[in-house]
Amino acid sequence: CKVIVEIGVNRNGERSMTHAYLKNKSDDCIYVGIDVEDKILLNNDEKRIHTIKTNSFNQAQIREFLTQLGIEKIDILAIDGWHSVNAVINDWLYSDMLSENGIVVFHDTNYHPGPAVFLPAINPDFFRVEYYFQNQADYGMGVAYKIK
Repeated sequence: CKVIVEIGVNRNGERSMTHAYLKNKSDDCIYVGIDVEDKILLNNDEKRIHTIKTNSFNQAQIREFLTQLGIEKIDILAIDGWHSVNAVINDWLYSDMLSENGIVVFHDTNYHPGPAVFLPAINPDFFRVEYYFQNQADYGMGVAYKIK
């Protein structure tokens, strides 16, 4: 994995997916967190950890930020921002930057309308969707795997 882009950053401290990404990524992997709240405390140039305080709907600003970091392709796109259908559709638009083996991880697939409605609508000709943590006391997760 060379690039992780996460929309919705570090809401649960050490229990967050952000923590898991940062703890397990290699030092040469770039992490970019996008959030409406300031997450600058996570930034670490040496470990290639960057955040941007903005709404994920600001596509031009975010894409310019990624370009400035030298990012052309994303290996893991994590969608855990606002959970409306429109927000999830907007965040999915970043999937046009997925690498050949890129994946999109959706959080909160069990209870929130955006991911719950969107995942079943993904075209199976282009992505294989798998669900995780469906029957547990968890908000659920879905992963869309690019079909080659």
